[in-house]
Amino acid sequence: MNGWEVAKAAREIDPAFPVVYLTGAVAGDWPSHGVPNSILLEKPFAPAQLITAVSQLLNRVLQLGSYIKKAVIFLVEDSYDDG
Repeated sequence: MNGWEVAKAAREIDPAFPVVYLTGAVAGDWPSHGVPNSILLEKPFAPAQLITAVSQLLNRVLQLGSYIKKAVIFLVEDSYDDG
């Protein structure tokens, strides 16, 4: 199972589940394979970029009225990425 599939499976369980994709090789596939309202960070990225992405997703989750315990950020590294 690759990262795209893991994120889709998580969204089937909870449609509001936050997703951040981390990749260095398949960023171009994100528009066609990524789940809606996800964020993609291309490697290499600065720690501040990850903090910003997590903050954006937490804000979305809170705006949707989800519980804080559901605000676990799912970091998906695509299995095709060897970086």
